[in-house]
Amino acid sequence: MKLEIGTRVRWESAAGVLRGTISNITLSPSASGAVTPWVDINVEGRGNSVRLCALDSNLKAMRVSEVGVEATPVTYVERTNIMTGKKFMEREDTPFFCSPSTETFWSM
Repeated sequence: MKLEIGTRVRWESAAGVLRGTISNITLSPSASGAVTPWVDINVEGRGNSVRLCALDSNLKAMRVSEVGVEATPVTYVERTNIMTGKKFMEREDTPFFCSPSTETFWSM
C-alpha cells in the first residue's frame, strides 16, 4: 500500500470502520535506533484526526487499506431501539456502543 499525504484510507478499530485522508507522516527514532513511521489521518465526518503507528504488523491488524475514488457508498440498515421498540435507520458502520439498538449504548 502506498502511504503518502493525501491518500484516502479505510481501517477497522474499536470505533468501527473508519475512513479518512492521510494529512501527515512522521518518522520517529526509537531507543533501539529503529525508525517508526506514524501517520496522521483526518477522519471523515468527525472533524478530528488520529495517529496510527504505520508498522506493517499494525496496519495488517487494523486492516488498513487504500480507498480509491470509487469509495464504497454509505449503507444504512434498519435497527430497533431497545428502549422504545421503534425502528430506525442507522449507518451500517456505526460502532455498537453508539447505537441505541444495543444495551451498551443505554448503560453508559
